[in-house]
Amino acid sequence: MRQLGEWAIGEKLFTWIMDNVPQGSKILEMGSGIGSHLLGKYYDMHCVEHDTKWLNKYDNITYYHAPLENKWYKRDIVEELPKDYDVLLIDGPPGRISNRGVIQNYTEELEMQGKIIIVDDLQRESAVSLFLRLWAELKAGETTIFDDKGKKFGIIYPNV
Repeated sequence: MRQLGEWAIGEKLFTWIMDNVPQGSKILEMGSGIGSHLLGKYYDMHCVEHDTKWLNKYDNITYYHAPLENKWYKRDIVEELPKDYDVLLIDGPPGRISNRGVIQNYTEELEMQGKIIIVDDLQRESAVSLFLRLWAELKAGETTIFDDKGKKFGIIYPNV
C-alpha cells in the first residue's frame, strides 16, 4: 500500500490490526490521516484531531476536534471521548509540535485498562519512553515491538 508509511501508519501496523483485531471493532485514534481512512473501511474509527484541515476529511471516521493546549489535546475534549473502544492507537499529535507523553495523565479518563494499546513511532526515544511508562502504569500483559522499514510501533496487550 503506497499510501502508508512516512507520516501515516506503516503497512506492517495496518496488517497487524487486520490480522489481530476483529473487523467492526471500535478503534480510538489520537491523530488521523490516510491510515485512519483505510482502517475505517473495516473498523469503527474515532479520531481525535487538532488540525482542522484533517477534520471531516473522510466520511468513514467519527472526528473529535481537540485543539492543542500545553502541547496536547484539550483536556475537556479528551474527557468526553468514547470509553467503549477496543483499541487505542496513539499516533498523534505530531511529535514536532506535541508531547504525546501527556496521555499518561489520562489513563483513567480514557479507561485504558483491558484495551489493546498501540503506540506508533517507536523509532523516537520519547515514544519508547511513553510505551514503557504506559505498560508499567497499566500493569498490562505482554508487549511486542515491530520494525516496519525503520518505522517502529509497539503493542501493549491487556492482562487476561
